[in-house]
Amino acid sequence: MTTLIVCLTVLAVAALIAWTAVALAVRRAQWQRDVAMHQRQAAAPVAELADATRALVAAAQALERCEGARGPSRVGHRVTVHTKRPDDQTIFGVIVGDYLDRVALEDAEYVVASGVNQSLPGRQDIASADIAWIDVHAHVSAAAGAAAAAGEV
Repeated sequence: MTTLIVCLTVLAVAALIAWTAVALAVRRAQWQRDVAMHQRQAAAPVAELADATRALVAAAQALERCEGARGPSRVGHRVTVHTKRPDDQTIFGVIVGDYLDRVALEDAEYVVASGVNQSLPGRQDIASADIAWIDVHAHVSAAAGAAAAAGEV
């Protein structure tokens, strides 16, 4: 009988050791699966971030190439220029010089609320830093050509 108890105890210990080994193998496999899943989850945002970084670098390079480029010339166009405060004036005129630091107008006049505009004599140089906005209207020579064709001149 003692032999039977010893044999059953040995079998129970062996079964417990086998069950523990299987449980450890399952835990190890599950841990490796979890690690692989987290690595895949981390890789997707990293790839998106790398793509976004490449797009930003390309945009920055495009902006650097365009930085020194000027837009189409506004010389000869009739414009409305609104200055910043404290002047806060609206001036209507023809651009005769379009520079980086200033805009030169001729045939200019202040636009006033009463509807009677005040003429400004000679050439008016307005610093670019003082300009709030510019509204570009028709080119003066194009307007003059259209008026001549319509018989209005």
